[in-house]
Amino acid sequence: MIMGYRSIRTQAIIIMIVIMVVPIILVGTISTIYYRDIIRQNIWEDTLDQAKTVASFSGHFVDSALLFIESHASRSSISEAVETGDRAFLTDEVRQVQDAGIFYNVYVTDASGTVIISYPYDVAGRDDSDKPWVSSVLANKSGYVSDAVVSPIGGQPTVFVSAPIMRNETSIGVMVGSLDLYYYSNYILNPNITGSRYIYLVNRTGNVMIHTNRSYMDVMQNMSGYAGVPQVLMNKEGSVEQFSYEENIHKLASYSPIPRYGWGVIVSLPSDIAYEPINQATRWFAVFTSIMVLIVIAIAWVSSANIVNPLLHMTRATRNMPYGDYRKDLPLDRQDEVGDLARSFDQMAGDIRESQQKIVSARDQAEEEKNRAELYVDILGHDINNLNQTALTSLELVELNNRLSPDDQTLIRRAIASIKGSAGIIENVRKIQEFTSGELHLDNVDIDDMIRRSIAESPRPQGKTVIINYRPKPGMITRGTPLLKEVFSNIIGNSIKYSGTEVTIDIDVREIMDDGKISYEVAIADNGQGIPDELKPRLFRRLERGTKTGHGKGLGLYIVKMLVERFGGKVEITNRVPGDHTKGTKILIWMPAAEKAAAGRSDGSPPGPRQQP
Repeated sequence: MIMGYRSIRTQAIIIMIVIMVVPIILVGTISTIYYRDIIRQNIWEDTLDQAKTVASFSGHFVDSALLFIESHASRSSISEAVETGDRAFLTDEVRQVQDAGIFYNVYVTDASGTVIISYPYDVAGRDDSDKPWVSSVLANKSGYVSDAVVSPIGGQPTVFVSAPIMRNETSIGVMVGSLDLYYYSNYILNPNITGSRYIYLVNRTGNVMIHTNRSYMDVMQNMSGYAGVPQVLMNKEGSVEQFSYEENIHKLASYSPIPRYGWGVIVSLPSDIAYEPINQATRWFAVFTSIMVLIVIAIAWVSSANIVNPLLHMTRATRNMPYGDYRKDLPLDRQDEVGDLARSFDQMAGDIRESQQKIVSARDQAEEEKNRAELYVDILGHDINNLNQTALTSLELVELNNRLSPDDQTLIRRAIASIKGSAGIIENVRKIQEFTSGELHLDNVDIDDMIRRSIAESPRPQGKTVIINYRPKPGMITRGTPLLKEVFSNIIGNSIKYSGTEVTIDIDVREIMDDGKISYEVAIADNGQGIPDELKPRLFRRLERGTKTGHGKGLGLYIVKMLVERFGGKVEITNRVPGDHTKGTKILIWMPAAEKAAAGRSDGSPPGPRQQP
C-alpha cells in the first residue's frame, strides 16, 4: 500500500489531479455560483415579464370587448328596434354579436332593466334591474365591465360587458355580453406557449377567473392565500419566492395587476422547475469535472516516465491558466508522451474556457425567454385588429345612414379615425419590432409630407382649441421609413395632451449646413407648461416620461430618439423662450438630406437659403 503510494505513477496521478482538476473545480464552482445568481435574476425577470404581458393583454382584451359591445349598442337601428319592440331584428343583432365568439350569451334589456331578447340562452322577461351591469349603465349612460362572477345561466366564470342603448340622450335599454372566459383562456393557456400552464388570473376577491385546472374555474376557487395573490390584490407588481402551504411545495410566483379592473395575473411555478437551467448547468459541470478526472488519470498513467520536469512546467502552466498566459510553459513541440501530455493539457484548458462560455451562454438562453412576449404581441395585434375591423365596419355602416345629424356624423367619423389610428399603432408596433430585430431598410421620404400627415391625424380633444401653424415646404427629402411620421405625430400629440385649453403649436422646417453637408432642421414649439431643464435629459431614457404618467399611445420620446438616430439624425429638447422653460417647449430634429436631394442642390440654385445651425 505504502510502496504503491510512493511510486512515480501513483504520485503523478495524485499530483496531476491536484494541479489540474482542483483549479478546474474551483474556477467552475466560482463561475457557477456567480452565474447562478445572474441566471436566477433573469428567471425572476422573465416570469415577471410574462405576468406583465398577460396582464396588459387581458386588459386590452376586455377593453376591446367593451368597445365591440358599445359599437353595436350605439347603432340607431338597435335603438329603433328597442323602441318599436322589433324582437326579430334584435334577435338577429344579438346573434351577430354572439357569433363573434368572445361572448357565450348576449341579451338586451329595456329601460326598466327587463330582458326583452337573449341569445342563445332564453332569459327574456327576467328582471335584471338589480344587476350593476344593467342599473349602472342605465344610470350613468356609459359602458360597464363587471367583476368576474359565476354566471347563473352558464354556471361558469363570467365577466359581463354592457353598453347603453341611447335615444335622444336617454337610456332606453342595455346590451349585455357574457364574456366567455373559457374562450379567452385558450389564448393565455395555449400549450404551445412555454410556461403557460403556470399562469392564472384572479378577480378582485382572489377568486379564480382563468386556470389550467378547469374545476377551479367552474367554481371560481378562492386562491387569496396563494403565493403572489395577496400582493396583486393590493395592486402591487413583483415576484416572491416562498413555501406554499396550500400546495405543500416551494413556489416562485410573479404577479402583475390589471388596475382598471382590480384583477391580477400570477405566474406561479415550482422552484425546482423555475431553476432547472441552474440545476442543468450544475449537472453538466459535475459531468465535465468527472470526465476531466478520468482524462488526468489516463494521461498520468501513460506518461509517468520523465514526469518530474514536465510536471514543474505543467504546475506553472496551471497557475497561469486563470490569466490566459499558460502556453509558454507547455512543451508543445515535443514529439513524445510529454508533448502529447502538454497538448492534451492545452486542449483541456480550451475545454475549460469553452465550459465557462457555456455557463455564460446559459444566462443568454434565459434572456431569450423574453421572446415569448413577442408571441403575445402577435396575438394582441391579431385579436384587437379583428375586433377593430368589426367595430369599423359597423361604424362605417352607421355613417351611411342619411338620418344622422351633422354632429352625429362628426362623432362617427372621429370614432372611425380613432379605430383606424389604433390599427395604425398596432402596425407601428410590428414595424418597430421588425426594425429593432434586423437591418433597417431606408427609402427616400418627404419631411413635409410626413409633417402634414401628422397634423391631419393629430387629435382634437373636446374642450381644447388647437392651432397648428405650419407653412408647407415640399421637396425636403431625407432617408427614412413611414415611421418618421410617427416621430412628428408623437411630438405634436404630446404638445396637445400636456398643454392647456388654448394650444398653439408652431412648426418650422429649414435647410442648414452641418459639417459641410445639407441637413433639415424641424422645430416644433408649443405654448404648454414647459419642461424643467433638469428633467429634459430623462425624457429620452427608456420608459421615462418626466413627471407625467398615464396611458400614452405614441412611440414615446425614447423611441422618437431611437428612430431619429437610426435614420441618421439628431433630436434635442429646449425651451420655446430661451432661459424660461415655463413658456413652452421646443423640440429640434435634424435630419440629413438624401444624397439625390443634396446632389440636386449642389448646382448653385437651391430653392431656399442655406443657413448654419
